[in-house]
Amino acid sequence: MQSPVEKNKSPPRLLPGDAERQARLQKMVGLRSLRSHCSCLRLDPDAEFHDVIDCSALFELPKVSGTLRDGRPATGTLA
Repeated sequence: MQSPVEKNKSPPRLLPGDAERQARLQKMVGLRSLRSHCSCLRLDPDAEFHDVIDCSALFELPKVSGTLRDGRPATGTLA
């Protein structure tokens, strides 16, 4: 159990460069993690790569199915 003095302690104040230093440290930790995961990847010389990425699915409207409130069948797309 904490004493009343410990409960009322405010968190330590950050010095002017501490926030930036902490952000850099988190970025370095993330990069190290990424490097360690990437080190196990191997290039496949027989892999097929495509220059064009089809993003049309991102822009398609969802299909409507079921029935409307008045009982009519719903068909088509949302507009």
